[in-house]
Amino acid sequence: ALTAGRPVPLLVGTVVPRHHCLALAVRDDGRWSVYEPTSGQVRVLDPALIGDRATAPVLGFDRLHAVLLPTG
Repeated sequence: ALTAGRPVPLLVGTVVPRHHCLALAVRDDGRWSVYEPTSGQVRVLDPALIGDRATAPVLGFDRLHAVLLPTG
């Protein structure tokens, strides 16, 4: 969806999912531009950090719980 130019909502948290972010686009280097609402910033996320549960420095929490993929 990101490569097609469609934003993707992300639900992150620790044990309990509790924070929403919005993946906006895939950058030329393969990393994602993600809006993080607590800071009000668009941050750069290496998707490899998701599998390593190491996204806290970018998204505030380490665990990705859900991705809402747009259709249509």
